[in-house]
Amino acid sequence: MRPFFEYLKTICSSPVGAEIGVDYGHNASDILNGLSPVMLYLVDNYPIYTRDTTIASQREKKRVASDKFSSSKNVTFIHKDSIFASEDIKDESLDFVYIDANHRYENARADIEAWFPKLKPGGMIGGHDFDGSEDTYGVYRAVCDWAIQNKMRVTFENSDWWSIK
Repeated sequence: MRPFFEYLKTICSSPVGAEIGVDYGHNASDILNGLSPVMLYLVDNYPIYTRDTTIASQREKKRVASDKFSSSKNVTFIHKDSIFASEDIKDESLDFVYIDANHRYENARADIEAWFPKLKPGGMIGGHDFDGSEDTYGVYRAVCDWAIQNKMRVTFENSDWWSIK
């Protein structure tokens, strides 16, 4: 389980949360097994946004993830763009939001802005890919810019995860 969730486990039992960017569902499985959330919203519209992504590969990821959680009563898939999906979730209703989606600055910033209001007071927003490399620089910049603008502190461990509480 990622350090973000290890920490979350120490401050919140039986959380309600969302993962933005599900892919095959490996991280979602870890969340379910490690946190035992009351409800986990899995948000991914499986877009094609890189040269290496094909319609077939995205359909396969969606099928695998959907099959993996089809019998889970505490999982709800939202197959929409993350910004539109955030409109389906009530403000101040989530204990955590974990973002591991599109790494472009505009997308990462929009995800943070759309999902932060969904957190309960004291909730955590965080994500993956915070190393500032060429592939993830957009995430790094979006997180830092948003935190500075909103006078919040970013916590991170290695390049694996970041969080704002």
